[in-house]
Amino acid sequence: MALSKKNTTQILHEQNMLLSRHAELVPGLIFQYQVFPDGRFFFPYASSKIWDIFEVTVEEAKKSGAPVFARVLDEDKEGAIKSIRQSMKTLNDWDYEFRVNLPSKGIRWLSGHAKPEKLDDGSYLWHGYYYDITDRKLILEQINQSLQEKEVLLKEVHHRVKNNLQVISSILNLQSSYVKDEATINVLRESQNRIKSMAFIHESLYQADNFSSINFADYVVNLLQNLMQSYSKLNQTVKLNVQLETIFLNLDLAIPCGLIINEIISNALKYAFIENKDGDEITIKIKKVDDKVQLFIGDNGVGLPKNIDYKNTESLGLQLVVTLVGQLSGNIELDSINGTKYTISFLM
Repeated sequence: MALSKKNTTQILHEQNMLLSRHAELVPGLIFQYQVFPDGRFFFPYASSKIWDIFEVTVEEAKKSGAPVFARVLDEDKEGAIKSIRQSMKTLNDWDYEFRVNLPSKGIRWLSGHAKPEKLDDGSYLWHGYYYDITDRKLILEQINQSLQEKEVLLKEVHHRVKNNLQVISSILNLQSSYVKDEATINVLRESQNRIKSMAFIHESLYQADNFSSINFADYVVNLLQNLMQSYSKLNQTVKLNVQLETIFLNLDLAIPCGLIINEIISNALKYAFIENKDGDEITIKIKKVDDKVQLFIGDNGVGLPKNIDYKNTESLGLQLVVTLVGQLSGNIELDSINGTKYTISFLM
């Protein structure tokens, strides 16, 4: 409701008396001010704590805002003035944080807020408040410091897990050099690839700024490169058709999903392409559909035997795929016509 010019002073006096009685109950409130259309300042309330902030008395603060504003740090004044002018131009509420410097007490943080009230003649009266938020800033600073320390520790954990997994992978690689049986060598290689798929995730988390999730598309690219290199002697003609949306997954989703991709791609490279001819292709697609991740992996190879039940098979790779999809509470569909195609979906 707009104020009439005639009774503005009376109404404001009554409002200010009411506000002053309750202002001491507002945590951190230092003082209130009003700016009249003609530029005059009025200070209806100043906290008894104002001396601790600005080293001016309540009476001095109410007479003029100059002693108060003189304490604002020079590097914060320009931003505050610019923000105030912009608010007065657009008639939007003004919110700004700034610092004051007391030679005897150091830096304190204040938060300013003001809002306009339209008068009948079209001019505006501004109501403003200043709050001491130093304690809040100090607490936030302590929290941020604690978080940074925890991030460093978490980063180190992922780094060490990755290193330990790489050590295990190296041991398996060394062990395979002493084995002559081809079947045993294949088992060691498959185990090595599974370990590497987990190590890649911890490496991604170690390098990421956000430890809660990884860019899964980048991870899949690294995983595919490792698998193609691992099976390069077995199959040199297969091409990859990779279509990956940028999706971020947390650790609980990324590890099983990465292992699923590892198993399906490994099986395709080992068994899908008997003749090793041009045109052999494996397609992998990852996209987000509503609140689900949809993973498609397909090849144009010979397909699975018609009598095989992928949900009940002696193949360790397929057993792992089915188990891991269950761990994700996901759904799996298999199409064995013109190759082998898996469609897997799970909630993010």
